[in-house]
Amino acid sequence: MIVGTARDPGQGRTMRGISQVVLLMLLATMMLMCIGNVDAGVLRGVVTNTDNGLHVPGAVVSVNASGNASLMTVNADANGSYSIDLETGNYTVSVSAVEYGTNSSTVALGNGTMWHNVSLDRATPGFDLAITAACGTDPPVEGEEVNLIITITNLMDRNVTLFVELEVDGWPMESANMNIAPNGTDYMLHDCFPDAGEHHITVKASEGDDWMWFVMDVTVGEAPGDADEDDGDGNELVVVGIALAVLLIGAIFVVRRG
Repeated sequence: MIVGTARDPGQGRTMRGISQVVLLMLLATMMLMCIGNVDAGVLRGVVTNTDNGLHVPGAVVSVNASGNASLMTVNADANGSYSIDLETGNYTVSVSAVEYGTNSSTVALGNGTMWHNVSLDRATPGFDLAITAACGTDPPVEGEEVNLIITITNLMDRNVTLFVELEVDGWPMESANMNIAPNGTDYMLHDCFPDAGEHHITVKASEGDDWMWFVMDVTVGEAPGDADEDDGDGNELVVVGIALAVLLIGAIFVVRRG
C-alpha cells in the first residue's frame, strides 16, 4: 500500500510570495548601492551687487557642462541665495539679472558642498544725463508749498526719449515723458515740501530697457512767518501780565479806601 502526504496549495503560494519579496529587496539594495556610488555635490552661493554688496533677488543662475546647452537653471531667492544639486565635474556657471550684466565663470565641483558667490555689475545705460534738484522758493512763503524743480540735461550729441519718475521721501509723486535735444535741458516741477527740513529725492530716467537713477537730498528752510508767530505769542503773554498787574493794583486800591 502506498501512503502519500497531501500538499497544501496555500503553503506553496505563501512561499512564492516570500521569494518575490526577497527578490525585490535584493534589487532595491543593488539600486541603492549603485546610487551611492555616483559622485555628487551641491553648488551654493549668494548673488550680490558689486557697487554696494546688497543681495540681488531673483537672479538667474544657469549651469552647463563642456559648453553644452544649459543643464539646469534656477532663480536666486529673496536673499540672493541659490542651491543646485549636481554630479561632480567641471561646469560653467552664468549668472544674470534684470538691469545687471552677466557673470560667467568655470567651477570644478567635487563631493560635498561648494560655495560659489557671484557679484553683478549694473548694466551701463546707453545714454548719459545730469540731473539736479532744487527748491523754487527758499525760504518758502508762509502757508504755501514749495516748488521742487528737477533739471535734466542731455549730455550726448543725440536726442533722448525718456520716461522720468520722481519719488519724494520714498513716495511716488510724478512721472513724465520727455524728448530732449542733444545737449539740451528739460524740467520737471512738483509742488511739495509743506514742512521745513531735509527731504530725500529719487529720480529714475529710462530709455527703453536702459535706465539711470539719481538720489539727492534737498533742505527747505523755515518760513519767516514761523518766527513772527513765536514773537506774537510772547507779546500776548506780556499784555496778559500787564492786565493782571492793573487788576491787582486796582483791587488793592479799593480795599484801602474801604
